[in-house]
Amino acid sequence: MKIITVVGMLLCSSVYSQSFNAGTGEPNSPFEIRTAEQLMQIGSDSSLMTKSYVLESDIDLDPNLPGGGVFCGAVISGSLNEGHSTQSDSYVAIVQDVAVAVFSGTFSGNGHSIRNMIIDAPDGKCIGLFAYIGDDAIVDGLQIEGACVLGRRHVGLLGGINHGTVSQCNVSGSVSGNSRIGGLIGSNAGYVDCSRSKARVAGEDMVGGLIGHALARSSITSCCSSCDVTGLSDIGGLVGEMLPGMVICCCTSGKVSSRTNAGGLIGDGPCGGTVSMCNSSALVRGTIIGGLVGIAQQADIKNSYATGVLTKIKPGDLHHDLVVGAGGLVGYWKASQGNVISCCWDMEVSGVDVAVGCSAPDANLNLILTKGVATEQMKTATSLVSRSMDF
Repeated sequence: MKIITVVGMLLCSSVYSQSFNAGTGEPNSPFEIRTAEQLMQIGSDSSLMTKSYVLESDIDLDPNLPGGGVFCGAVISGSLNEGHSTQSDSYVAIVQDVAVAVFSGTFSGNGHSIRNMIIDAPDGKCIGLFAYIGDDAIVDGLQIEGACVLGRRHVGLLGGINHGTVSQCNVSGSVSGNSRIGGLIGSNAGYVDCSRSKARVAGEDMVGGLIGHALARSSITSCCSSCDVTGLSDIGGLVGEMLPGMVICCCTSGKVSSRTNAGGLIGDGPCGGTVSMCNSSALVRGTIIGGLVGIAQQADIKNSYATGVLTKIKPGDLHHDLVVGAGGLVGYWKASQGNVISCCWDMEVSGVDVAVGCSAPDANLNLILTKGVATEQMKTATSLVSRSMDF
């Protein structure tokens, strides 16, 4: 018999219950949140996970302040009883044998901040301010400042998993775990728009400055990441690993370091997806590295450029048979078809004179209007990019 673990809201001190200041919880009359206690109340009843909320003041979750504390799970995760944990409905998602309450309402940060959130859940899954943002949920206009989040899988400062819409959300702090670790979101299969991450992000695999694992259907537009991202494999300045999806008008800076593959923008992917009108100035270090993408396959990369330093390292003893490659744009192209169109990179800064470090023998890759240029030429060379970007 399969055992399903139930994840609910946990606080390593006290759980509060307090009515909201105003509103009915409907989209045209959202509940108003002004205190930490009210914020935490959202997860106290599954029916509250479908309502609409607006933040009317900044909230400080510092453990030393009233209402603050060190959380042992996602702050907004919902309480599930044993009977409810096995139900198959819109309130519950099963994530690797863990039942997680789904937030399917709307949450407007209204330009306000949630500060000093600390989550200590070394074995936790779906960890962040939100555990799981559902298909119909919308989270927008929220700032998370000075957060420190530790989990195991699906871990991000804003959310562990997102299947909904996240817009105009900015995060800062540190986040760490094992797999699917992102500065903003751990795993994403929804829409992320106009959001930024400035964080220290660490994990083992699928680690990204904004998103750890971008599943099929992901759409990431007009986002930026300025992070120090470290891990073992599939490490990216914006996304760790990406399946079919879109990354459009995004940029990265900071440092990206991996024991294996790393990319200034994406560590591995987009596998069947598109990167368009993006740029990266991130410093990238690893065995398979690219100014934009570490490993690519079945992808279209167009109208984009890279200006970061690339540092290639030798594989360790555990990876002695690993392919080694460094490319101004892509480290390694797998056995598949793909196109790199109207792209460029800084050859002097990167220290690399090829667009793609190496490729599989049967890869069918087209390089069109793509070239490396000297630093002085970068300003004019970016005219290859059809849209001028100023991030």
